[in-house]
Amino acid sequence: MVTAILRGARYGGLWLALSLATTRAQAQDVTPEGAAPSPPNVPAETPPAAVTPNAAAPDAALAPAEAEAAPPTAPVSDAQAGKKSKKKGKEPDRAHAGASTPAGPWGFLARLGRLEPTGRIFVRGAWTRRHEAVVDAAGATRDQRVDSLDVSIPSARLGLYYHPPVKWLTANVEVELTGKPKLKDAWLRSRFRYVTAKAGQFKMPFSALEMESIWDLPLADRGLLHTALVKELQVAGRRPGFALEVHGRGKVRPSLTVGGFQGSVLVDDDPDKRDVDLLYQQGMASQSWVARAELKVHDFVFAAEYEDRLGTPALLVTKYYQTGGVDMTLDTELGRTGLRVWVEGLMGQSWLENWYKPPDGRDATFLAGRLVSAVRFMARRKGDLYVEPYGMLGLLEPDTAVEHDFASEEVLGVNVGLWKIVRAGLELQIQHVERNFPQTYYLGNNPDRMALLLQAGAQF
Repeated sequence: MVTAILRGARYGGLWLALSLATTRAQAQDVTPEGAAPSPPNVPAETPPAAVTPNAAAPDAALAPAEAEAAPPTAPVSDAQAGKKSKKKGKEPDRAHAGASTPAGPWGFLARLGRLEPTGRIFVRGAWTRRHEAVVDAAGATRDQRVDSLDVSIPSARLGLYYHPPVKWLTANVEVELTGKPKLKDAWLRSRFRYVTAKAGQFKMPFSALEMESIWDLPLADRGLLHTALVKELQVAGRRPGFALEVHGRGKVRPSLTVGGFQGSVLVDDDPDKRDVDLLYQQGMASQSWVARAELKVHDFVFAAEYEDRLGTPALLVTKYYQTGGVDMTLDTELGRTGLRVWVEGLMGQSWLENWYKPPDGRDATFLAGRLVSAVRFMARRKGDLYVEPYGMLGLLEPDTAVEHDFASEEVLGVNVGLWKIVRAGLELQIQHVERNFPQTYYLGNNPDRMALLLQAGAQF
């Protein structure tokens, strides 16, 4: 009895499979190759609902008997096929594998990673009017106006990015070639979903304008306040160190960056002559510490920052000074017009005071502010022709306890070129300091200056 039931179920199953296969062939007008059309085995009164239009027809290469026995299967994607091959221990389809990894020696090189060379160059012609202290034949010192015309290459850099086979790691080296070649950047960066770590020599995460590349800024150079803040007060700038950033994702993106950077000590009256090696033995006491919190909201970035920086109030002497700031950047497009804005305000402690200020045993407090804005016409993509007028206003109050000691700089200019590839610009610069501005900033030379710059630059 049981045997009869099993035999009946088997024949019933074969009949059902044959009926379904024949019905689908009729619905899709599919006839196996080399086989004559067979009459349908499903009664004419079978309702259309019994037909499954999404099911695949039997393989035409199968014999009619095999087609009857083969169960209907859905199409399999390439990705699913690759997964099935891996599960079975077989190699995936070489046609798809070869599309991502070349065969032969090129495939071996591709597995080692990818090198991306970068570089830029600026060529400048400048007319400058400044004042110099000269000693006449009678031995008296007087202020003399000097006009000069100069052609120079203020910057020529070469860099190399290395992208290893792992997506989370990047390395970069950049060298300045003007004058004596000098290493500018050398770092490793690990980037994950919510965390980014960076170590080596790079810009400290402080001040949006100082973190921005001069190529990305519309300016010909960074100006008077950059020299005062970075070279004299040792705020921001490039240092050996590390930084750890925790950030969110999306159009509203918060982030927090903390880091430590190697300090330096002044070994000469020239602010460019600083030594890092002399401080290595001091360990943690030789580091400047920095923190920066950002909130990116669509095209706006708002930030607050703090730096416990290591300064050098005298030759071979170091001391910690506090600095804080806020800044905002905007980079947006309105139709075929682009708008870029940087604005920041800084406040901190300073050891640079007017020589004639009565000693009070306290550090001076400085204030600084900068505004840069640029309006771009026509360009929306890299390589588009564009015109971009821009301007900058910078103010520095070196000591809040002293009057008539302001420093100011104003810049007006316009750039034309191919967006992010090549540009030529004409820029007017005016710098002025009041009579009580600390002499240490400019080593006795009058920083009042007016200049007209014609500069061309290219980047690859």
